[in-house]
Amino acid sequence: MRRRFIPASRNRSVTPLRSVVHTKDGRGFAGSRVRPSTMLGATLSEVEGSRARGFGGVAVADSGELKMRHADASAMFDGARFDTPAPSAWADLGCGDGTFTLALAERLAPGSAIHAVDRDARAVKRVPPAASGVRIATYVSDFTRSWPFEPGLDGILMANSLHFVESQREFLRRCETALAVSGRLLIVEYDTDIANPWVPNPVSLALLSRLAGDAGFQRVQKLGSRRSRYQRAVLYAALCER
Repeated sequence: MRRRFIPASRNRSVTPLRSVVHTKDGRGFAGSRVRPSTMLGATLSEVEGSRARGFGGVAVADSGELKMRHADASAMFDGARFDTPAPSAWADLGCGDGTFTLALAERLAPGSAIHAVDRDARAVKRVPPAASGVRIATYVSDFTRSWPFEPGLDGILMANSLHFVESQREFLRRCETALAVSGRLLIVEYDTDIANPWVPNPVSLALLSRLAGDAGFQRVQKLGSRRSRYQRAVLYAALCER
């Protein structure tokens, strides 16, 4: 395996920070990083982490709390069928500090890759470059504007980030076109239609089913759910498939 550094992107909304890792098959995997003034993705203490440092902050108390957050995030994906024996490529749009990124990595085959995108640089610095045998590249970018990766993905994860998108129907259509034929969209959101400053464009499970259908997804499967400690609504995970 050899490494070479990639030049800065011409796209000003993307700030690459790591190197490209070349594997034996000749494919490269770019890495980089992000910042929290307006967080487009969050941890499971998620918008719940807003109590610590405002909405861009992350409430981290000790290793015990971190383990609990990870276990909760992982449990949200129980029942999912997106794990395959072959390596796959995913994008995590609005990755925050990587709580759900790591939960996803556990479900993917070793050798898989996740492109984790967020505009919160301080949060993304906590995302490791690899986990569970899966490579993780991080990017400083506003995912609502541009994506620093190529289409043809096996999956896209959006955990607590779709509610920051105003034109959700059009955005999900964009996600659908970025996926491979068998690609899947994994959503984590609040099951509510009531907006607030932290969830400005809520996406209930019923609304997601309609939006996903309009975007070309034929099936929406509800996975895990849990009640939020800081919101009255239930947090749910759903897998959208063609």
